[in-house]
Amino acid sequence: MRKKIIIVALVVLAIAIVFFINRVAINREIDPKDEVSSIPTENPIDVTNAFYSDWLKARQSTTTDPIAAGLAELPVLSSEVRAYILEAENTRLPNGQEVVLCQLETPDRIGTKILFQEELTAQVMVLARGGEAKSPFQAQVDLKAVGGKWQISKIHCSQGEVAPISEFSFDKEGYLLKSVPPPLDSNYWHLVYEENGKLGHTTPLDFDQSSICLAADGIESICDPATFIEPTLVQVQAEMLETGAVVKKLHFR
Repeated sequence: MRKKIIIVALVVLAIAIVFFINRVAINREIDPKDEVSSIPTENPIDVTNAFYSDWLKARQSTTTDPIAAGLAELPVLSSEVRAYILEAENTRLPNGQEVVLCQLETPDRIGTKILFQEELTAQVMVLARGGEAKSPFQAQVDLKAVGGKWQISKIHCSQGEVAPISEFSFDKEGYLLKSVPPPLDSNYWHLVYEENGKLGHTTPLDFDQSSICLAADGIESICDPATFIEPTLVQVQAEMLETGAVVKKLHFR
């Protein structure tokens, strides 16, 4: 038991150290003449809302559309995202989702939720609002710092709770941890993982009766978080919803 406590303490300490090292490293790398590495002062939610609100208004308009309105050419979009939008046939994906809103039908309104934010990267979820039935579709928007401003670098469309079982909007390997330091909520299990070569990312995990755990020997069972031991190396396949990362499959390594 003492050994497990020591390991958990070391992992928690490692998270804190990684956060500190990443912050120091970023500060050291910033050159006043290098605009690309400047830390934005604006809020990524505000930037995402502004672009998506304009796109939605143009999509709802009877006299124009987002492409005709020039929204695909705005500097808030990276060249990759501009190409992604323009290359999509009639700005829709093969399954019928609109390429930016990621909805089958144009919504009345949109809502946004921050998934994570660091000094130079962020991810925002965009959902439909105002419909009679809750849409399972969502857009996950990646942003990066360019010239001291946030730029949308990727738009990924997913299908929430009813997504095909072979596709997951969150698929990461890392360590299960519940003894997490503030501001993280220790009432939830978290996955501590690496993102873009940087350690210390964390995501809270939600489990339900459809969450399947696969033991190292391949035996499947419904996940029982009460039996988890921290820290344990796992692979988590989940869907990112407003409530967090809803686990579909958890593979023990």
